[in-house]
Amino acid sequence: MNNNQETTLLEVDNLKVTIKDKKRPLHPVRGVSFSVDQGQRVCLVGESGCGKTMTAFSILRLLPEDQFSISGGIFFDKINILSLAQEEMRKIRGHQIAMVFQEPMTALNPVLSIGFQIVEAIRVHKPIPKKEAIDLALSVMTNVGIPNPNLLYNQYPHQLSGGLRQRVMIAMALSCNPRLLIADEPTTALDVTVQAQILELICLLSTEMDLALVLITHNLGVVAQIAQRVLVMYAGSIVEDAPARELFNSPLHPYTKGLIASVPYGKDKMSKRRLSSIPGRVPALHEIPQGCAFRDRCKWAQNICSEKAPELRRVNGKQKVACHLVNV
Repeated sequence: MNNNQETTLLEVDNLKVTIKDKKRPLHPVRGVSFSVDQGQRVCLVGESGCGKTMTAFSILRLLPEDQFSISGGIFFDKINILSLAQEEMRKIRGHQIAMVFQEPMTALNPVLSIGFQIVEAIRVHKPIPKKEAIDLALSVMTNVGIPNPNLLYNQYPHQLSGGLRQRVMIAMALSCNPRLLIADEPTTALDVTVQAQILELICLLSTEMDLALVLITHNLGVVAQIAQRVLVMYAGSIVEDAPARELFNSPLHPYTKGLIASVPYGKDKMSKRRLSSIPGRVPALHEIPQGCAFRDRCKWAQNICSEKAPELRRVNGKQKVACHLVNV
């Protein structure tokens, strides 16, 4: 666990998520550990199916308890939220820890107005009069760049563009001044111009509010733009943990190297050169091999890679990597 207890806001320690299955329990998250400091921007990166969203849902206790079991520790401000009763957790979820979901059209209620939904989120956590909650909702809508908030207040999700719907989700998430914001692929459904605006907004608000941010994405361009620290996740485990600059300048894990090599940069965008790619696919939960989960896709794999899983180890003082081939 992180020894910097004065600034550490979130500490995830050996998190394991198990899908309850009588035939064969499956583990979409396997031994994940990381920390997030107050005001820090952390990106969780990996292909679809690597366990990123499952990790976020675990932090917020959004996984149905009759279908999933969670072990390990999730400490928010030194409190293990896995030990809290549901009623206590509701006081933290949406208030101290907020989340922006991937697709706002499905996250927002289609039959309730935008204003009603933001005000409802505020009054769940703040015992204030409705008039005061409405004023606060309009103020937050203005702060996230929503034009004509008085007009949009009475409109419904289907009447707004994708960019405006995502701004509404951000407004709702920030309406109670959380200390930690989890954003799950917040720009996936948006065009490039709107995507840049949303990312710039999230960065700005994070700085202004001293807000810790966990951004889930598979887009390394987004990571380069927003991250201070990067966690690379593969098949339910973190395989590399590094400051953003170090990760892009000197990636250590073969998976990280493959992700970076597959992104077109500079002249590559205009050339006809075939892009590099990682062979194969992320293994299904019931297909994760013994040893290193990435070994079947790694061109440097050796015998030891099939014998035991590598541990996440610190190297060169700043980076952590789970790979038998990297020397400490």
